[in-house]
Amino acid sequence: MGERTGEGGRRKAERERERERERETEIRNMYERRKKKEGKEREDTFLERERPSPPPPPPPTPLPTPPPPPPPSHRHHPIIVTSIITITVVRKIHTVDLGVSGQR
Repeated sequence: MGERTGEGGRRKAERERERERERETEIRNMYERRKKKEGKEREDTFLERERPSPPPPPPPTPLPTPPPPPPPSHRHHPIIVTSIITITVVRKIHTVDLGVSGQR
């Protein structure tokens, strides 16, 4: 009785096998992507831990010494000019009396 599988039954079984293969491939791909992502994250943290510390920066070169200030008798005091500007804005408010009932 089992030999009587028709053409439709074979196609159905074939489609099922194809779907199963697609599911397996999809699961395998998801697993590979996750593994690759985790590996990359682990690699990043590993690189951060294992990266050698950069060499210390060279000592700064000394700047040339500025010329000495002039003697006190020739020193000019800066003049500080401060100005305060006040702006006053006056608005005239026009009122219109409409009466009690609001008619003109």
